[in-house]
Amino acid sequence: MIDIPAATPRPIPDFTITPDTLAAMDTLHRLVAKELIRKGKWHLVEGRTSPATTDHTPQAART
Repeated sequence: MIDIPAATPRPIPDFTITPDTLAAMDTLHRLVAKELIRKGKWHLVEGRTSPATTDHTPQAART
């Protein structure tokens, strides 16, 4: 039998999340997200640009 190590969570530093996204999460993920926000590792923001209008191309990331 192959021993597969358990997945380790790796929170994204300085990650931003909207209240709508937080509300849409299931209970466990919402609790983890709230703890990361409380610790200052994630940031709760208002009025972010919608993902449909955000440019995620590599060229945009370099500017």
